[in-house]
Amino acid sequence: MNELHGHFKFIKRAKDWLDPGDYLPDFAGFHVHNGIKLDPRPRSCLFLFFIDTECEPCGDSLNTLYKMLSEYDLPVTILVSTPDADKFEVLKDAFDGMADVHRYSLKEMRAHFRTGATPWGYGINSVGQIITSSVCGNRAEFLRLVQPFRGLIGEVG
Repeated sequence: MNELHGHFKFIKRAKDWLDPGDYLPDFAGFHVHNGIKLDPRPRSCLFLFFIDTECEPCGDSLNTLYKMLSEYDLPVTILVSTPDADKFEVLKDAFDGMADVHRYSLKEMRAHFRTGATPWGYGINSVGQIITSSVCGNRAEFLRLVQPFRGLIGEVG
């Protein structure tokens, strides 16, 4: 047996997201990146979703998010990585009036929000602290993401 084998358990894998308790980098009341305003103040929270149109599970995630936003008025911003401008415009039109949708590369997501994971979501409080951080591929995962904010957004089920 390799003498180093027992030491591999100490090697940590780099995570690809912010954890609950972390703060958005450089957050000051509201956040602006490339003209994108992330302002949790009106409802004291914001749900930020990261989507990549080249990611197969992201399609299911978008469908679930669309259904939830059709049922509930939630403060949502969606950052979409896509090489296809037409695909982005279709998504932007589909979520018009329900969510702010912005085109953002995976590189920008990593640099500005410390995530390259998709479909991923952050539940953020009014001071920019991550309260929930989770994969968001189905309804149950979305509900876990919004659950701690019930007092601010009402019951979501």
